[in-house]
Amino acid sequence: MISKLFSVGDRVKPGRYYKHSQFSRVVNYTDGDLLVALVNADVGAGPNNIVVSADRFLESSESLIVSEDKLAFDHEGFELELIPKYDSRFFCINEKAKTLDSVCEDIEELIFHYSSPLSLAFLLDPEREVNFRTNFEKQLVSKLKASWDLFLRGKINEAVVTAKGTGLGLTPSGDDFLSGILSGLRIGQLYYQKSLNKFCDEIYQEAIGTNIFSNTFLFYAKNGCFYESVKLMLQHLFVGSTISPELVEKVFSRGETSGADYIVGLWLGAARLCVTGENDARNV
Repeated sequence: MISKLFSVGDRVKPGRYYKHSQFSRVVNYTDGDLLVALVNADVGAGPNNIVVSADRFLESSESLIVSEDKLAFDHEGFELELIPKYDSRFFCINEKAKTLDSVCEDIEELIFHYSSPLSLAFLLDPEREVNFRTNFEKQLVSKLKASWDLFLRGKINEAVVTAKGTGLGLTPSGDDFLSGILSGLRIGQLYYQKSLNKFCDEIYQEAIGTNIFSNTFLFYAKNGCFYESVKLMLQHLFVGSTISPELVEKVFSRGETSGADYIVGLWLGAARLCVTGENDARNV
């Protein structure tokens, strides 16, 4: 039984979903393609998230059915019009906003301050490479440095293939990095008002694979959808308002390194790859 639904993501589409996996704060359902996540309020809203009350959270249903006007877990139904819809789009770029260069400088500072030792922050701060000691960790450093260099030299397909699947975990570091790049490109597209659709599609098509967790994050990043904590952090950065350390820690603490790896990719996409627009982005 689920006592209360706080929000439903704007990309939760009609269909029948079956339980895929369960963790302490997340229950994932799938239609065989992407994931819809039943999460508690600590995780927060997202394009594919359904935020529920924590009580009896683990007593989740085996199936989820979404129609145009209802959402049902086994035999428990909810009217969608009565549930707030989370808007995953990012808007906070206008004539009063800070410049993208300034925001990227702020993001870089956050990366230096909040990233865990084994995150991809070494791509911006080479001194952190000393934290990677095992052969596996050293290979990760080598592959992601190569991918970074390939991106900057405009060798996009090679860069994506080099990063794809690199690392451990539900979403390997390389996949989180690629999701971040797609999000950064979407921010750049909004800021410069230039189409980067083909560029994003090229990266996405090369990046997707057999990992449904990675594929889900890549899909929503490619489509310019942002999870709540990241969206709030970016909004604060663009308007120049104070960000609570708790919010930044929430962004960077997702997974062991996933949050930081994503933000490193976002920085690369927004600060470097989107600068010249779609027609000559690969010449950066």
